[in-house]
Amino acid sequence: MAPANRRVLTTALGLLALFALTRPAPLRAQNVLVAADAYAQRVLLGANEVSGYRLVEATAVSAAGTDALAIRYVSFVADPPEVTKALGFTVYVFVYAAVDPAHRQITNIRNSGTEITGDGSRIAYRWDGSVGGADEAESFRFTVRSVDGRSLSGSGVGWRRQNVAFVLFAYSAPGHEVKQEALRLASLQNSKVTLVGTFTLPTPGQHAGPGATEESEFGEPAMLLLVAPRIGGAIVRDGTVVRAYIGGQVCGEGATIFGWTFLAVESRDTKPGCGAPGATVTFTIDGIPANETETWVVGSFARGLMLTSSSDQPSSGVLVRPVVSVRCRPAPGQAACSDIDERLWNGDLETWLAVFAKRGEEPSGGALLRAWARMRAERGEVLGGMVLAVLEGQPYTFINAVRYQPSDEFPDVYIEIANLGGDRPVGNWEVRTADDGVYIFPPDTVLGTGACRIYLSEEAAARGASACPGAVLSGGTLTPPGAVYLINDQGEIVDSVGF
Repeated sequence: MAPANRRVLTTALGLLALFALTRPAPLRAQNVLVAADAYAQRVLLGANEVSGYRLVEATAVSAAGTDALAIRYVSFVADPPEVTKALGFTVYVFVYAAVDPAHRQITNIRNSGTEITGDGSRIAYRWDGSVGGADEAESFRFTVRSVDGRSLSGSGVGWRRQNVAFVLFAYSAPGHEVKQEALRLASLQNSKVTLVGTFTLPTPGQHAGPGATEESEFGEPAMLLLVAPRIGGAIVRDGTVVRAYIGGQVCGEGATIFGWTFLAVESRDTKPGCGAPGATVTFTIDGIPANETETWVVGSFARGLMLTSSSDQPSSGVLVRPVVSVRCRPAPGQAACSDIDERLWNGDLETWLAVFAKRGEEPSGGALLRAWARMRAERGEVLGGMVLAVLEGQPYTFINAVRYQPSDEFPDVYIEIANLGGDRPVGNWEVRTADDGVYIFPPDTVLGTGACRIYLSEEAAARGASACPGAVLSGGTLTPPGAVYLINDQGEIVDSVGF
């Protein structure tokens, strides 16, 4: 890989900080505080990286009198305003020299109370439960009362990535709930942290690691995977931990949200004993060994990977939608992918940079990831649609699973509809089967983030989990071979699967 592009990948895992195409001064020669502040600027969400919101402020805060090396925040407002979104949100980043102060900051969220800010405003907050997706993460609700009597409420999330703490405040309109939006925005910010990487203190004489050269003084970057894990053929619960191993050593881990996770597999230069070109990577899903392995490579900013557990059964009586297409899907009207399409599909950085240069567009981190996800979504891949939905805050609704054969754990057959990215009005939408079964969503039904199931009888719906409103299929038996169609209120087929 060309040294300039290696620096791009090292600084931002190939998605961010493309300003680094000119060689920066060696990190080991920079002042610690300057390095920490530079990291804080780089890691926070920026302009045009959050669909539906406009950046209004990006500011450094004095860290004097605190344990932090650097503190910064960014603030966004909804543009245009929508009731399904927050009025706006603010994300703070606190960069520490060690893990302990970052850990204390996040665990203190559990101690509900009131704090007084420097301008005399009062922030009352109460803990609202732990969440997954980071080293540790806590949600909370808050109300801010200013000295002139005005108040603003909302939901927030605080989380830690090694020695860096993040706190996000999402502000709500009166009478509106924004917790799910706060979690989505936190996930978006957390994804950028994964792409940029965590902060490491520069030290005099710091060595990049085995195999590093003067051409790659920052060392090789981590390998970024977008992983969709399955246990027993089913999508895993949110917060499921996926770990990557090289030579028996943990070299990366991530927790799932919406059934997938970003997983950065460290290089030997950032963590001794980890990735080197050609090394074999193995995985576990909640401690269960995965069937698949991967080869550690550089030069690709995002690769899709489906992981399945060793407990998967070939005939489980359930069709679970494949989320990741490992092989490139050809564009409509094409029989096969071209060599360039293959490289774009697998997130090859140099190929994507060439595409953006040809278009005359700036290859920002957000733009690269959106273009990669859009390419995959337009070719029918579920993961591409899911990533694009989360990035842009737009609903993505699809048939997630069809259980056509009962089991001991699931005695009833069902169709599962999933939605993520934003609320989806589905009033008068239909679910139809090839054998003339039909279910119609009641008028004014709105699906939030999550999944619901449609059963064959009222009794099954009553004892089943997560039933859709009035979730009974009229006619139809879900006997294979068959097919299921999701049809919107305009009569258009939104999604279909065969089983």
